[in-house]
Amino acid sequence: MDQLPQELVDRISSYLSPDGLKNTLLLSHAFRFSAEKYSGAFARFAQMKTPPRSSLTLPLIRLPLPEDSERRDNADQLSKHDKSFTQQITFLFKTMKTVEEHAGTQNKPGIVRLAISSPWRPIFRGRSLLYHDHLSWRVHSLEPEALPLLESVRFLEVGDGWNGSLGRRADDADYNWARVKLDYRVVVDLVVKLPYLEYWGCRIGGDEWSPKTVQEATRYFTQDWVGPRRDTRQGFAKALLSARLPDSLRRVRLDFLHDLHNSTHIDHLTAQPDLVSPAANDLFSTSLHHLSHHLRRLHLRVPEGQWYFIGPNGEGRDTAAFKVTDTSYPPLETTPYDEETDGQIEEEGDRRYRGGPNTRIRIVPKDTTLRPFLAAFDKAVSNMRALQEAVLWCLLAWAPNDEDGEELETDWLLENCPDADRLAWGVHCQAKDEPNFTQQGGNLPTEVPLLWWKVGKWRPDPELHELFQQIGRTPWGDGLKEHWEDEDYGEGLVDREYFEYCVQEEVDKVGRIPPPN
Repeated sequence: MDQLPQELVDRISSYLSPDGLKNTLLLSHAFRFSAEKYSGAFARFAQMKTPPRSSLTLPLIRLPLPEDSERRDNADQLSKHDKSFTQQITFLFKTMKTVEEHAGTQNKPGIVRLAISSPWRPIFRGRSLLYHDHLSWRVHSLEPEALPLLESVRFLEVGDGWNGSLGRRADDADYNWARVKLDYRVVVDLVVKLPYLEYWGCRIGGDEWSPKTVQEATRYFTQDWVGPRRDTRQGFAKALLSARLPDSLRRVRLDFLHDLHNSTHIDHLTAQPDLVSPAANDLFSTSLHHLSHHLRRLHLRVPEGQWYFIGPNGEGRDTAAFKVTDTSYPPLETTPYDEETDGQIEEEGDRRYRGGPNTRIRIVPKDTTLRPFLAAFDKAVSNMRALQEAVLWCLLAWAPNDEDGEELETDWLLENCPDADRLAWGVHCQAKDEPNFTQQGGNLPTEVPLLWWKVGKWRPDPELHELFQQIGRTPWGDGLKEHWEDEDYGEGLVDREYFEYCVQEEVDKVGRIPPPN
């Protein structure tokens, strides 16, 4: 195939339909060039030098089909994933680099918004539960240093903003589709190649969480093995610590709980993995100091494995994070236990959606873990001399499905709580002259610094309270005013909409690229 003259390849490609061109895209370098040429892709790339802002979306990163639907992915299959992903990202960057070079003096730095989706792969139909539905091994970029610098990209969005239907072919009807998890450090490898980047968005991680199910077999097959999960988090931190980030970077949104629904609909009585050990300190938290040097806005959603809340009567107080060990990684070949549990599903059917309800009762702060975190937050924020707004919050849920049938009650909620699955706990700090968006405030600028406590019946101890008050005094001067009761929920837990609005979700979407039509 590589021996065909380019002229002949061009002639063949000129007769192909758009779907036909997609099928030839990865046949060879010659066919790839022709496919882009006759599909109009180069014309679309070239347009980026004309408008003030252009959006470019890579909606579907398609990885190879599993070779055997009856067996687990082995090391060779995982290597094919990495190579395929690397080839597609490299082709994208080199193509954009070529367009930049051909644009010459008309190429303007920072005019393109680039969106890259998480990888997908087709998997065989015909079985109710596959080994390949829930792949825990992450996909890696093999040669990130070989990627060219792209001066045209101003906004980068990586993650799960698009569904897997985009870019599929007609013959894909014979397969189901499964999302493949992306190695966290890939996004760092991309960012360092974009010297004029202003906005960095990342939305991944929601598929790392599994709800409880009664059937042991489905619990085993649908789990996200915690070894790769811990490693990708620490790999991201190490890459970030050594990365030379663009001086132009001003806004970052790193959402490792996207989407929030999947990552919070888990059982609260289940232990979670310790994502920090064997390191003495959390490398991820340390790396954020390096990230924040030039930023004006930082939006984070991250877990670490500890429970910061308990039930209203102390339920779950002693649930500790478990250690990641050598047994925390999925096998690279099908095991006898795989076959045994697979047989259970063949006999009983796939019951992953017919398990017992997940108990969600953690709505009361656990001071032994939460207080040190709050104190560290206070000290960090108090050193930010030009701070305008700081928000720290956690999504909570109340669904007291006790396994023994016992009804749990709490006075932390309104008697007629509208949606107990969307509760929130948190603190919101505002500088003077920031908009007060409450009903009484009418969106007018605040006259003094404000500290909004949306913490239900919980109160900080005097020492911790003093630390929070320092946030208001140090950068903003005296005159701090505190609010302890919500205008709608009083001393009850508030709806999470308050925090989603006050952290200005719409502002974060400025850099986000919409999915293609």
